[in-house]
Amino acid sequence: MSKIKRLRVFAGPNGSGKSTLFETISSKFYVGNLMNSDLIGREISERGFIDLDRYGLKVTP
Repeated sequence: MSKIKRLRVFAGPNGSGKSTLFETISSKFYVGNLMNSDLIGREISERGFIDLDRYGLKVTP
């Protein structure tokens, strides 16, 4: 497995199929974490914060 870190961005307007494309690809390959602004916004609205652990991130001083 390659040690090179990669970032893949699927961009487009709402309803263009980004999430569907991600689900299709991730069912066949390991693709890492999904950062979906709608889901992040909903989580912040409902919980008052974002759980960075879900995205493999941590805050350091």
